[in-house]
Amino acid sequence: MNRCLTKDFYHLMNNIDKLSDGQARICDWDSSDISKFVVEVSPSDGPYKGGKFKFKFDVVELFYPILQPDIKCITPIYHPNIDTLEPDDNDLISNVCVSMLDDWKPVNGLDDCIQALLYLFYQPNTTDSLRLADGDISENQFLENVQSSLKGGTVEGCYFHPNYGWVENSKLTDDLTQYECKPEPPKKKLCKRF
Repeated sequence: MNRCLTKDFYHLMNNIDKLSDGQARICDWDSSDISKFVVEVSPSDGPYKGGKFKFKFDVVELFYPILQPDIKCITPIYHPNIDTLEPDDNDLISNVCVSMLDDWKPVNGLDDCIQALLYLFYQPNTTDSLRLADGDISENQFLENVQSSLKGGTVEGCYFHPNYGWVENSKLTDDLTQYECKPEPPKKKLCKRF
């Protein structure tokens, strides 16, 4: 087992709540193989407030920290820097565009990955979008699209089921007046690829 990965993983596990101000947690891992784990991000403010999003981390143990972790979003999301790809193991897998991963250095660690994911939720980059249509819309339209995707609906040809975090938060706050039940569309592709 890679000592550096072990140290980083358990440091993250013990400090993720403080590091993220309660906005992230490790929700799935196997103590016999810590090179694969899932982090749930729950932004407490900004356009994605109320949503919960899971990210699968896959670390090449032999080369960590020389090589960056592979991070994929497994929660359907409308985000300019997360491109929905194809189903993998019955989960929707996405490509996450974080400049920190492109500019990865061996001094970076798992803590930096969490900070980078949180930054994506607070500062979505519509000018360097993985979804080409996002760069052509106004900020107000973008914010409306995010809300529609969280509540459940069709945005730019993609159907989004209500985000499980948004539904949980709506029930907790009794704010179900904004929640509209919509019939589920036919089982076609979930998202249009640009």
